[in-house]
Amino acid sequence: SPYITTPTYPLQPFFCLCNCAARLCNLDIETYDQDPVPWEPYSVGSEGNPAWMNVGNASMRRNNADSRWSRLLTTAQVQNTAKRIYASKHNDADREIFFDPFVSLVKYLCSVWEKYDNVIAVELMNEPPVAGLPNIFYVLTLWAKILQFQADVMAELEKDAAVPKCPIAIANWTSTVENESFFIKLLTCLPCSGTPREAKKIFDSFAGQNRLILSFHFYSPPATGSFEEVIQLAKKNAIKLGGIPIYLSEYFENGAQLMADKLAVAVDQGANAVTYWQYVDRD
Repeated sequence: SPYITTPTYPLQPFFCLCNCAARLCNLDIETYDQDPVPWEPYSVGSEGNPAWMNVGNASMRRNNADSRWSRLLTTAQVQNTAKRIYASKHNDADREIFFDPFVSLVKYLCSVWEKYDNVIAVELMNEPPVAGLPNIFYVLTLWAKILQFQADVMAELEKDAAVPKCPIAIANWTSTVENESFFIKLLTCLPCSGTPREAKKIFDSFAGQNRLILSFHFYSPPATGSFEEVIQLAKKNAIKLGGIPIYLSEYFENGAQLMADKLAVAVDQGANAVTYWQYVDRD
């Protein structure tokens, strides 16, 4: 299964539909037609550093900017890669290429927290993506897989006495909370989809040290309830994780006053910290 993008394995949807059919679902892949071999620049085995492909390859830029993110996240490459990432501690090859470097990055960010008073915590993942599609059986375990991956990282931090005791913010699929929509209820109601026992031990340990925060976003969709309802669901979720603080780390309103009003509502509803998403005014 492809997890990199090359001329041999161009970016493609996870499902077996031609691009014109995928366009009906707004999931088609665009290709920059001015490159002789569109997916070659910066790809593995070609000229250019593959680490720069996301910004250097013109076809990739057609599919990873602004409203195109949903198309990128539903590609076979992302679905296969995310599945490997979530299990990367337990696979020697994936541990070497992803898990260990990721843990090293988190350790560095913990050192930044130690230096600067205005750094509150380190958030391990922002909007963890769905993974494993089209394998629905894997998707039904996704909630647990994402929690276990974050617990795996936190366990590695605890093994290294030189790492500062930095608070850690955790999140789940797309930074949602339990019960905010029917689909998320489905993801969290099965025995295979709850918080894994070993992960809960790690979370309890960090919560007992006042080092665990639940990060979540509010967007509708995926939420089907109101802004206030989702915050209350986050509080209930945080109680299950040890009575930890909740951090509304992202929401959006089209206007400064609307943004400020929602911020005030979030604080009144009991959010311990709030930040928001806004576009830069380049004019």
